[in-house]
Order: sequence, then C-alpha cells, then structure tokens
Amino acid sequence: SLNSRRSSYTTANKYSFQGKRNRVINMKMVLIMGLALVLYIARYYEYNWTLWKETFQSHSSLDPSNIFGIIAHRGAPIDHVLRHKLNDYAMTYNAKTNSYEYTYYPYSMYTNGTFAAVITPYVTRKSDELARERRGHVKRAMQHVWTNYNEFAFGKDEILPVSGKSGNGWGNQATTLIDSLDTLWIMGMTSEFEVARDWVRDKLDFNNAKGEQSTFEITIRSLGGLLSAYFLSDDEVFLNKAKILGSRIFCAFHGGTDLVPDKTVDVGRSKCKDAGKKGGQTIAEVGTLQLEFRSLSRLTGQPKFENVTMRVFEELLNANVNGLYPISVRHQRVLKNTQKTVEQKHIPFKGSGTKRGRREGNFQSDRKHKVSDYQKMRNGGRRLNEVWVSPNESQQLVETLGLSNKISLGGNGDSFYEYILKLWLQGGRKESKLREMYDKSIDAMHERMLSRSKPSNLLYLNDIEIGNRKEPKMQHLACFMGGLLALGAYTDPRGLESERAQRDLTTAKALTYTCYQMYVRTNSGLSPEEVRFENGIDFFVESRADYYILRPETVESFFILNYLTGDPVYREWGWDVFQAIEKVCKQKYGYSEIHRVSEHNVTVTDKMESFFPAETLKYLYLLFDPDTKIDVLNKHVFNTEAHPFLYISP
Repeated sequence: SLNSRRSSYTTANKYSFQGKRNRVINMKMVLIMGLALVLYIARYYEYNWTLWKETFQSHSSLDPSNIFGIIAHRGAPIDHVLRHKLNDYAMTYNAKTNSYEYTYYPYSMYTNGTFAAVITPYVTRKSDELARERRGHVKRAMQHVWTNYNEFAFGKDEILPVSGKSGNGWGNQATTLIDSLDTLWIMGMTSEFEVARDWVRDKLDFNNAKGEQSTFEITIRSLGGLLSAYFLSDDEVFLNKAKILGSRIFCAFHGGTDLVPDKTVDVGRSKCKDAGKKGGQTIAEVGTLQLEFRSLSRLTGQPKFENVTMRVFEELLNANVNGLYPISVRHQRVLKNTQKTVEQKHIPFKGSGTKRGRREGNFQSDRKHKVSDYQKMRNGGRRLNEVWVSPNESQQLVETLGLSNKISLGGNGDSFYEYILKLWLQGGRKESKLREMYDKSIDAMHERMLSRSKPSNLLYLNDIEIGNRKEPKMQHLACFMGGLLALGAYTDPRGLESERAQRDLTTAKALTYTCYQMYVRTNSGLSPEEVRFENGIDFFVESRADYYILRPETVESFFILNYLTGDPVYREWGWDVFQAIEKVCKQKYGYSEIHRVSEHNVTVTDKMESFFPAETLKYLYLLFDPDTKIDVLNKHVFNTEAHPFLYISP
C-alpha cells in the first residue's frame, strides 16, 4: 500500500508538472502571437511616433473616427479588423438567386458628405508619394493608346482598340490627335507632342474634312484642343489652326444674325444649314460654345465670336425661370439689324435687357426629331423634346428660344450649367450676373432635384419630367456635378465658410460618393451609363443602360475634390476606377467600351472615343499628380472636354 500511494503521488505530481508546463507554453504562445499581431498591425499601417504626434498636436480632443479616417488614407487596403468602422452593410437584391443579400460598401462615412477626414502634413506627404507611383501607371496607359494610334491610325479620327483599324467618324479631322494634344503636354510626353505638333502644322487641312459634324462636338473637342495646346505651349501653330477652324464653325451663326447656331457644320466647305430647318437642339449644345469662342475672340482681337455666342446666355438670363432650364431649345426667328453690332468692339456681358415672361411649365408641345445613335448615347440615350414659344413682338429682339418641359443635369443639360460658372471664372469673377445665374440654378437644384436612396441614404440627382414629376434615375453624365459644386463652393463670393458654400460642398461630396458606388457595386467595377433608384435596394441597372463608354465625369470630380480639399480618399477611389479600366477595358490597341458591366462576363466593343485620352486619362493623371502646374482656382478653367484654358481679362 505504501508503494501504491508513492506510485499514485508520483503520477499525480508528474501530470501536475506537465499541466503547469503546458500552461506556460500556451501562455508563451499567446504572448508571441499577440506580439506578432501587434508588429504586423504596426508595420501594416505604419504607425509611428510622427503620425501620432502630428495627430495629437492638430486635435486636442481626438475623435476615434478621425483615427480611422487617417488609417483609410494610408495608401494600403483597409484591414478586415477595422473595415466595419469604414464601411456599411446594406441589403441588396440578387436577381440571379431571387434573394436579398447583405453586402458591405466601402467608405460609407462619406455618404452624407459631412465627414471631414484629418489631413495632416504626414498624411498628405504619404499620399503624394503613393500618387506619384500611380501617376506612372496612368501615363503608361496613355503611352499604350498613343503608341498604337501613332502606328496604326495617325492623323485619323480614331484608333479601334480591338482590331487596330482606324476610323474617321468625325469627318477626317484627326480628332484623337487634336483632342489629346494637351494630355501629351501635361504628362510630359514631349517627343510625342512635338511629332503631333509637326503634323498639325504640315498636314492638318480643314479643306479635307468630310461631311457634317456636330457644332457642339467639333467646338469642344477640336477647337478646344487647339486652343488649350496653344495656352500650354505658346506655340503659334495651334493658334493659327484654331483661327481657321473657329471661323469655319462660326458660320453656324450665319454671320451673327442667329441667336441659336446650326446643329451641324460642314467644316470642309464652311457650309451650315439653316437651324430652323434642322430642328431643335439641346440647351447643352447651344450653351457650351462660349468658353471656346470667347477665348478665340481675345486671342484674335475679333469680338464677334464672343459677342454672338454670349447672346444665348443673356437671353436665358432674362427668361423668367426658377433657375433650372428645360433641356431643349428651338430656333424660331433671326435677329434683326445685328450685323453691325457684332463687328464692334468687345461688349461686356451685363445680363441686361427685358424679361420675356416665359415660365417653365407653360410651353406647348411641338414635334420630336431623330438624332444619331451616337448623339443618343452622348446625350443620355433619349430623344430630344422640343416646343415652340410665341415671341413677344413688342420687344426689340424678336428672336426667342423654345424650351421643353424636361429638366436634367445629365445628358442634354449638363455642360450648360457647367459653363455658367466657368464663364464667370474665366472672366476673372467680374461678371456678377453669371454668378447669380449659377447660384440661382444650384438653389433650385437643391430644392427640386435631390433625393436619398434606401437603405444606404445615397444622395442622387433626379431628372424632372413633364408635369414636374421626378424621375428617380441618375446618369453617369451627371457625376460632373460633384466637381462643379465643389469649385463653386471654393469660389463663392460669400466665402467658403458661408452657409451656401458649405451646403454646396456637402452636396458635392455626397453626390461624388454615390458616383463612386455606381462603379464599385457592379461586378465589373465599371459604372453603367445610368442607374435607377428604388427604395429598399438603393439602385439597379436597367439593361438598356448597362454599358460603359470610358466616360470621365466621375474621375473629373475626384480630381477637383482632391485638389480643393486635399482628402486622399478621392485618390483611392480613382485608383479603384483605374484598376477596373485596366482589367476590363484594356485591349491590344487601346481601351474599349464595355457592355453588360453589371455582369462578370462583359462584352467588348471595338470603339474608343477621343475623350478617353483627352478627358478620362488626363483627369486620372492630374488626380495622381501632386506636382501639377494646373491651377483651377486662380489660373485655369477646363472646358467640358477637359481642355484647360487660361483666365482672360474682363
């Protein structure tokens, strides 16, 4: 029994010792794993004394959301441990499984537009370092486009990205070359720019242009491209060609007697058709020529270009509307006794004159006309609604504008509102009537056009249909509004801290976040042309709008907001968009338009518009270029094709 007890004691003591040893080992393992996790997190997020020191010095009371805001801007993906602090979960409908699923959406703190991230010098420095690396990737994308264009389609309007063939859909005017000149300059592609310059000097002959082209498109792309190239390089080659082209496009105004220009122009023959016979136009078409022709006037010393094109704004300013203008304009009569006035000295824009008493909603319907397939796509895929309005014969001016009832900040209306503000900026912020016109429009937009989705509370812009009915959809074209509103806020005469400016900036951020969601919520990572909002599922994509044609509006707003606010999150969003473009759109000879973007198996189209290198790649490059000389607050104003113009003296 003694031996038995001794054996029992020895066994118990043995297992007790082993248990203690195991517990010690387990504790050591936990400590080692914990230390490894701490080191991993510290290394992953680059926590260091400099960051914490700057943060605490900048903020006496540290809000936890600010810490997460800083982490979000470190230039690295968000770790899943912290992701719930930066994202939100919402229930979405899966049509394939006929069920609802919970999905997280990145950066949900930006939904309302009120979140202000902590932007310390350290954060800015690290963001700039990362941006310079990403800038190189965007430049390589442009080099891919230009190398193939140079080899297979140089001097032609387009390079087809899948087949490598050339296209001349814009009348054989080297549209891609001219549209891309300032992109080459901004990206420092000097040798490519010089080769293109020599071709413009020696080979560009507008007598060889074929057929009729959109007055609007040739003005913003080709005339705008030549003027911008001159502003940046100071090379007279571009100004000389701009003078020739501008004079030929100007025939659309019939020597200055027509308020509304012709819809198309035959540049090769300097021939324009009567606007009354051509049917109606959109307000964007007639209100998006003025930056270009005013610049041409000041550079050539010929006031007629500016005086005639600015009359549209004077007429619309005098129209008694609530700030929002219907999308379609119809030419009815010509101005009388105006031929002499357009040749006189420069007439400053004053917005004077008598009111016409035309109120939105009191117009009679007339007829519809067909537009080309491309124009439908460019203008949002809808026909143009137009009406006649009887002129007031007692007024000195018997020219009148016919306006439809539909209102949109997307296709057919977008760039008109853009040019109201940008003309004011271009003129040195002296023409107060233009700023008042812009602010009145933005006030009305806030009152009538904004809505919130459910469940994610996304802010979006409705179209206003006949009968003042809101159409719950938002076009990709409307995504420029984020940048425009931010620009308007930062240049508000009342100051950035004013209630109006802060309202506009908040709206700008919220709309831009919605546009970002239009990309990241699709299977391809590319935005559709349009989304439709529906309570309970935020938005969905209709089959007719399930395509992406390499549009620039969203990255334009990313660039403007990053430039003005310094928030690096817009660079993160832009990088997401660029990566999707690289992954889905890149082809052997360029970048293609994509159909069925909401699906994993997309369809490639052998088409690349000139605005991809001219706008999309340019804005992406500028977004990642902390060293840019472009100054959107004091020196430069972009036309609607992303061509930077210099300010002019009023």
